[in-house]
Amino acid sequence: MKKVKIYIFLFILIEIILNPLLARENNSPKAINGVLDLNGYNFVKNGSLIVKGDWIFYWKKFLDPYSNLDFKKGQKIKFPGFWNNLKFENKKLGPLGYGSFLLRVKGAPKESILGLSIKSFSSSFKIFIIEDGHVKEIGGKGTVGNMKINTVPQIGPSLRDIPTVKGDFTILIHGSNYYYRGGGLTGGMVLGLKEEVKNSFDQKKIQKFFTLGVFLIMAFYHFGLFYQRRKDKGSFWFSIFCFIVVLRFLSNDSYLDGIFTRAHVFSFYLNRKIEFITFYLGAPIFCEFLKYLFKDFINDKLKGLIWGVSLAFSLVVLFTPPIFFTKTLPIYQVIVLLNFVFVLTQMIQASFQNIIYSRICLSGILVFLFGTIWDILIAQQIIPPPEI
Repeated sequence: MKKVKIYIFLFILIEIILNPLLARENNSPKAINGVLDLNGYNFVKNGSLIVKGDWIFYWKKFLDPYSNLDFKKGQKIKFPGFWNNLKFENKKLGPLGYGSFLLRVKGAPKESILGLSIKSFSSSFKIFIIEDGHVKEIGGKGTVGNMKINTVPQIGPSLRDIPTVKGDFTILIHGSNYYYRGGGLTGGMVLGLKEEVKNSFDQKKIQKFFTLGVFLIMAFYHFGLFYQRRKDKGSFWFSIFCFIVVLRFLSNDSYLDGIFTRAHVFSFYLNRKIEFITFYLGAPIFCEFLKYLFKDFINDKLKGLIWGVSLAFSLVVLFTPPIFFTKTLPIYQVIVLLNFVFVLTQMIQASFQNIIYSRICLSGILVFLFGTIWDILIAQQIIPPPEI
């Protein structure tokens, strides 16, 4: 049974990591100085493209979509990315505030209906499509405002249709953030033909919920094993780990918003707190599972230290607002990596001693470590999305 659990865990980790990596696009045109040139790019042949490059950003201005938009007076900003480190009047902007983002799209296929999907935008936004003086608002997430009191945050994937385009057009985004550690486009943006973007968006959601279903089934199954055999601590910790993976998945993309009638500050707080607490508790719970498999290789004192640190970070999340506790993420990411170093050394030692299941477990941990480092690099804006 132990071996089956490890194989299942390894298989799911590889599936989670490979799907986004295979979906990455490397030959898409990039925006330069606020202009995305699609001339020579064929959506039918090459598929949808990941929008990245330079946008034009106006700090503390909600540009009027009905006015003449000036691309020369704003400053360049990399999408995806936070606006935190940009400067305005020789001062860094920081995470809190609002602004406008501009992108001119040239060479789009005429008489086509396009689609636009956004992974996440921190922490509220509204999109306008402007073509030959005609303005169409295509929606967004949350409520955009120039003050905290009139802003409602909401982070999560969004799918929007761009009305039939007859030529070049401009994308204008009003964005604001008063609740998160950074403002701006934090996830990827995909542009393409409407049906293809929608199918890809739905397919990714189906894949995610399929994985969620597998974890949920495993969580209930192994908790049932523990309920029948109380000495089987491995099944208990494995089920708890699966449960927190499910909760983290639901909160990370704000699917818990579905239990509320509309976006609200409380639902934003709930999603972010669950997202961070499940991440902070993942390390000690995983160590408990390894302790069950390799009793002689997981030090109790070090395991207790990991529990203490993780609980301390979780309490910070529980009793402080997101604008504060989200800033603790880089510190805990270092702790997670140190924890991985410890676990890896122990598993390598166990493998050399030919301890049963150690080599299988080592393979799974290496895959897990790769995915964790990948997501940390994305969180620190060192590499672009998608997260895995």
